[in-house]
Amino acid sequence: MTPAEMAQLHRAEPTGQRAWSEAEFSAMLSANNALSVTCDAGFAVGQVIMDEAELFLIITIPEHRKQGVGRRILATFEQQAFQNAVRRIILEVADTNTAARALYSANGYQQIAVRKNYYIFPDGSHADAIIMEKHLQKTAETTE
Repeated sequence: MTPAEMAQLHRAEPTGQRAWSEAEFSAMLSANNALSVTCDAGFAVGQVIMDEAELFLIITIPEHRKQGVGRRILATFEQQAFQNAVRRIILEVADTNTAARALYSANGYQQIAVRKNYYIFPDGSHADAIIMEKHLQKTAETTE
């Protein structure tokens, strides 16, 4: 998935935040601390700082949702993070984004904080940001 396609997909999502431009995705992906997973059906982008990673976005193309694509992208993101000596991933998600919250919870992320009324949607409504984390550990798959 190209930065232009990523920007187009992000613009189509009602995330409650300003959509990133193609130039912003290009800059993010070219940063030396970037962590990204892309495929034809979606993407994840984040960054590594020391032994932590922050997952900024994970988006799947609407017609590929509920098919395990997001779960596979997240698992690959986590694997890449672990290979980069990351031991903790943090993220934020709108409390109204039940599908994403379910994905994260099912994959071991725990809520650690709330930012009240953090997201503002085009219709003027607000949503809290739920801050979540996951501590990464060695598994049989990563030690072989």
